[in-house]
Amino acid sequence: MLMGNDLRNRTIADLAAGDGYFTFKLIEVGANVIAISDDQRQLDAIEARKKEMKLGDDRLRTRLVTKGQAGLAPDEVDACLLAHSYVSIPDKKVYLQQVYAGTRMPKPLFILEWLNTETPVGPPMTDRISSERIMDDVGLAGYTDVGAYSAKIPNQVFLFASYQSGLGDDSQGMDPAQLLTQ
Repeated sequence: MLMGNDLRNRTIADLAAGDGYFTFKLIEVGANVIAISDDQRQLDAIEARKKEMKLGDDRLRTRLVTKGQAGLAPDEVDACLLAHSYVSIPDKKVYLQQVYAGTRMPKPLFILEWLNTETPVGPPMTDRISSERIMDDVGLAGYTDVGAYSAKIPNQVFLFASYQSGLGDDSQGMDPAQLLTQ
């Protein structure tokens, strides 16, 4: 729900698909997904589940990329999701620029990360990064509307970003999740 009320027929890039948890959650709500990973075994597992579910390439595609590459063509997707992987990206600036270029206007980007504090679950502190740092990085990549929710999902922070054109724009001040549904 944090990504918008209606993702049907939207193409979403699951930028760090892992075991496909979010890939298949997005499929369940009607999105078409490009599951991206730097691990062929993960993609093979997603492909096997895709086959079991009898999903076509119109609903789910997988893509193997080199670590640190977004793997998107210009304006290929309607939105991007990056879950629990931001800290491991080697060149965050280049990566975010690739994500920005690969996403159609208003360039919605959603990032889920662990809180940068001790929590009962999640990775060690060395594998966490502050939401402020992520928001700064995202802003430097060209996104103009950046924010975070930390009370919605236990022990995690949900960050969102999009590009908002000029100050007189009707969408100014609107939640980027709402922009996806317009």
